[in-house]
This record gives sequence, C-alpha cells and structure tokens, in this order.
Amino acid sequence: TAPPTPSPDQHHELAQAERGERGLAGGRGAGGGPDADQRLKLGDAFIDCSEDYATEFCEKRQERLQAQMDAITAEETTILERQKALKKALYGRFGAAINLEE
Repeated sequence: TAPPTPSPDQHHELAQAERGERGLAGGRGAGGGPDADQRLKLGDAFIDCSEDYATEFCEKRQERLQAQMDAITAEETTILERQKALKKALYGRFGAAINLEE
C-alpha cells in the first residue's frame, strides 16, 4: 500500500521545518492511489500527491518567494536612496577632488 498523502497543513509544517523545498517534478506517482498523479520534490525526496495539492503548494511557495523579493526590492531602494544622499554630502564637502562613480 502507498503511504498516506500529507495534508496541506502537514506539508507546510514539514517544508518550513526542513526548508528543503526545491520544486515540483511532474509525472505519474508510483503506487500513490487514484489521486496521487504528481510527484512533489522536497529536498532529496519525492512525495506522491494530487495535482490540486501540488498546484496549491506551488502557489503558496510562489507567494512566499514574491514576498521575499518585494522585501529585497524595498531594501535595495532604501540603500540606493541612502547612497545618493551620501554621494551628495561627499561631493558637497570634497567637490571635484573625489570620484564616487564606478
């Protein structure tokens, strides 16, 4: 018999605990029952699951990654603004005696 498919909440906890989510591998699951038609890759292991579950997992992962990307973009904007202010202050103090451009 096939091992039971974890619920989305159980899987989410597992993924958070191991932080090993690395993607989705499509294809037919071997012995996973009629609902297990996808294989979800977590770290070095594959989990047989339904297409709905795999889709939900990927959507949640994409949302988390987008939130991380938004945070990094906001941080970059803050850093670039700070850099611009520092350049202005340094050029005001030292004038043409310095070159801060790459």
